Amino acid sequence: MYKESDLFKPIKDYFAPLGYTINAEVKGADITLLKDDVLTIIEIKKNFNISLIYQAIDAQKIADYVYIAIPRQKTKTPRQRKTINLTRHIATQLGLGIITVAMDTESKKVEILLDPIHTKEIGLYKSYIKRKATTNEINGRKVDLNKGGSTRKKLSTAYLEKAIQIACIMENFEEVDTKTLIKQFDCPKETTEILYRNYYKWFDKKQSRGVYALNNKGRKELNNSDFKQIVDFYRGCSKENG
Repeated sequence: MYKESDLFKPIKDYFAPLGYTINAEVKGADITLLKDDVLTIIEIKKNFNISLIYQAIDAQKIADYVYIAIPRQKTKTPRQRKTINLTRHIATQLGLGIITVAMDTESKKVEILLDPIHTKEIGLYKSYIKRKATTNEINGRKVDLNKGGSTRKKLSTAYLEKAIQIACIMENFEEVDTKTLIKQFDCPKETTEILYRNYYKWFDKKQSRGVYALNNKGRKELNNSDFKQIVDFYRGCSKENG
């Protein structure tokens, strides 16, 4: 039996050749597509239901276009045909697009059943603060390990990536100051704040101002298999910068 997150890869493979920046689980959105500052959000569910509608309407406050993505529905019986027609009708009224994935086949073929309407034409309230937070999160990621529709799973974020990037540099030093990390090793401009907040408890502050060290917990977390691809990516970058 497939999971909701199993719809992610076929959808990603469908849109990847079209030049989109594709990310999963961004600020609550299952899938984001960003291209030329046009933001599209895709919300995934195994069934068309009221929860999916709520998610999609909420996404319209942020995105330019919103799709709902569901497994391909059978249309052999009058009742099944009525269900898919009702789905189309509701989506049309709300300005949503519909994507189906043939989860009952090996190819997992993706089909666009209905194109969405640009959210400007719908006239909904727009949250530009949330949109900016969403696009900042997308632009801040370089290695996206998430799968759209995932639940109860550790998610990679732009903040986590930045913390890992800093830690990968710091594991080569007993201690190092923030200016060196930013100027010499191209660490993010938020480095000082990340080290000061120490959200993951990976860093120890030293007596000298602006000087930190990677602690044992941080070194251990760099070998966490959940984020191996991110660590490998930034370890490679640290060698190039070194």
